Amino acid sequence: MDEKALFGTFMRTAACCTELAKEDIPFCKSVDSKFGRSLSDLSKRLLNVSQSFLSKIDGNKASGLVDVEDINNRWSDIVDSIDTLLENADLSLDKAKGIVTKPKVAVAPVNNAQSSQPKKEKLPYRLIHAFNIPKPQLRFKHPVNNHPTTPWLWKLTEKPNALVPLEKLLDQVRADKALQLSLPHPYEAEIKNSSRPKQLYETKNPVQKGAVEETDPIWVDNSESLHSMLEELKQATEIAVDLEHHDYRSYSGFVCLMQISTRNQDWIVDTLELREELECLNIVFTDPKIIKVLHGATMDVIWLQRDFGLYLVGLFDTYYATKALGFEGHGLAFLLKKYCQFEADKRYQMADWRIRPLPKEMLKYAQSDTHFLLYVFDCLRVELLEQSSRRKEDLMQYVVKSSDDVALRRYEREAYDEIYGLGTDGWRHVLTKWGSSKIIGREALAVFKSLHRWRDQVARNEDESVRYVMPNHLLVKLAASMPSDPSDLYTSARQLPPLVRMYANEIIEVIQNAREDEVKRATTDEQRTEDTVMQDQLVTPVTTREVGAEIVIHTELFEPSTQNKAIIESMSTLNSPFWCASELLPSRKDKADRIKKSLFLSIPLPATALDTKTNEAQETQVSEPKQEPVGSVVPENEVLILHELGSSKRKRGQLEKKVRIQETTTDIVPEVLASVQQETPVKTESPDSPDEDSIAVARENVPKKRKQKKKKVKQAKTAAAEPETPFDYSAQKNPLLSMYSSTKPSSRSKASFNPYASTQDVKRDVKQVKKRKATSGKSKTY
Repeated sequence: MDEKALFGTFMRTAACCTELAKEDIPFCKSVDSKFGRSLSDLSKRLLNVSQSFLSKIDGNKASGLVDVEDINNRWSDIVDSIDTLLENADLSLDKAKGIVTKPKVAVAPVNNAQSSQPKKEKLPYRLIHAFNIPKPQLRFKHPVNNHPTTPWLWKLTEKPNALVPLEKLLDQVRADKALQLSLPHPYEAEIKNSSRPKQLYETKNPVQKGAVEETDPIWVDNSESLHSMLEELKQATEIAVDLEHHDYRSYSGFVCLMQISTRNQDWIVDTLELREELECLNIVFTDPKIIKVLHGATMDVIWLQRDFGLYLVGLFDTYYATKALGFEGHGLAFLLKKYCQFEADKRYQMADWRIRPLPKEMLKYAQSDTHFLLYVFDCLRVELLEQSSRRKEDLMQYVVKSSDDVALRRYEREAYDEIYGLGTDGWRHVLTKWGSSKIIGREALAVFKSLHRWRDQVARNEDESVRYVMPNHLLVKLAASMPSDPSDLYTSARQLPPLVRMYANEIIEVIQNAREDEVKRATTDEQRTEDTVMQDQLVTPVTTREVGAEIVIHTELFEPSTQNKAIIESMSTLNSPFWCASELLPSRKDKADRIKKSLFLSIPLPATALDTKTNEAQETQVSEPKQEPVGSVVPENEVLILHELGSSKRKRGQLEKKVRIQETTTDIVPEVLASVQQETPVKTESPDSPDEDSIAVARENVPKKRKQKKKKVKQAKTAAAEPETPFDYSAQKNPLLSMYSSTKPSSRSKASFNPYASTQDVKRDVKQVKKRKATSGKSKTY
């Protein structure tokens, strides 16, 4: 199969699976048995393909995949296998292109027998979530404050190795209120202006360190051992640092251990006991002459600032070295296995580091994180220098710049984003990952947001993690089921967290309030839609429109819908309210006046019959009414012709002639009549037979051009005397109601074309035949 066709088939299959996952699959299988059987067969086929695929990579990971639950339980193993395959493919491509070559440093070969060992068992639950351990944060000198609006303050009391004194920074913060809300980095100037020591750019053979079992770490839990360690660290040129963090029984988390290693010695510092005394390590941590080697220090930098007030100047992050060299793996376990033949037991990474005393296995794991790190640093430094000369790129500078960017990170309290749900534990992230197919409808979404906000508030008050208060899967389940009483809440899951049982009544109240608020909001939106749409869109006072502003026509009112039909019928009669001749009821008359004043159309409207009657009644009180045909009210200096196309050609010609005469004689008629009336008395005669004396005087006093114009005036008066049939507006139907009529108007039947008509008309002479014209668009067919 072609590559493009295969990729297209894969994408279509993935899209179908994504859409299918949103539906209720068990329900669909129960309704359609054929669909259920085909889905079961397809699942078996995919399971067999997955097993054969994984067996090619790692036979141990392929065994035991019996059903879908096995895949869900071992999903991380499957992802690791696929990642390993992709990384190997990437490495092979790099080797084929010549980007990656054999390193100068000897790399330990991978022991296949060691990789085929069975997977280790999971850690005991007592090591992951230890019981009956008092909260260490209760013994902290400064109580924990999780309030989102409380500004975080520096823990620095002095600033060693400073280019900018601490007092100057404090003066800047006091003078600027913006800096008080978001404190600057106190060692920003030092990090940006520091230079790495020369030994970083020297090519030296790495000095391998002994095994972990050969070196016993020094446990530091008092001031005396702390100062002894500090004196030895001052003599070093490179040190390796790592932290162990706990965040399950705390809202923000806290550091439990700090591992520090030199070329000769390893230390493990109990940060729970020495939390308030570790600021003295800034003497070494901020010294640019001492290189601080960490791996993946993005969060370590934040934790050091928050808990101890420690900052790093001269950081070297080995993670960015692996990125620059294009390694297939970027974790610390990968580097330890690559360079030191040491396989770290990552099961202890999620262990509960609050346990005291530490078990021997956890102590050795903590020591191994920094014991080999300086040797790994030497190997990476050699490869960076060699690859830089070969590629003609400064890879070392890239690592140094990336490490400085990490060291410049600042700790800030993360506020709760109720509107957009942003953040690590924001409701948007939880909804996208856990509840995209379960939270359906506005009501369920409102309950989900309310429960998420309640969970965050309780976690802050109790100083517990949100996962401990209410796990994400339980949060989504409660928002989807919306239990109405505590008994339903207790049966919603097999094991409920302690705080959920404690606050069961409060959780039910939160759910009920969220549902009630959503119903009120929906009712308010509907009422506003029904009551204020016309007022917001149509009934706008004319005075609010600015002069010269563009007129907006709201055509959405005339869309054929049930709501618009009811609105239009409530304001209309059987005849058009604009042109109907019958008298309207007072209430509907007011509606018609209001609509006429507020509705702006793109063409000027003629006066309605009702307006004509009102104007005539007003003119009767002042002067005698003028006899004008109905519908002839035309604005001044404007001609409105509605029925022109329906009249005959002769009438259209007369009308055009009258218009031209009126335009040419507007300025001449008053002068001619005035001159005639001054010299001759006016006699009462018909307009068709004027007085001969007046005509003679006019001939003597008026030039020839005026006689012609006077003649045109007479012709215009004669043409105006001819009566015309006015256009009857009252007989026209309402155009707004016609769009909703179910019956369509019957079209007039036209006479069908007869191609034999010319052959049937035989009595025609030669002259008539010559005058015949061919009908355009039609022809004879035989």
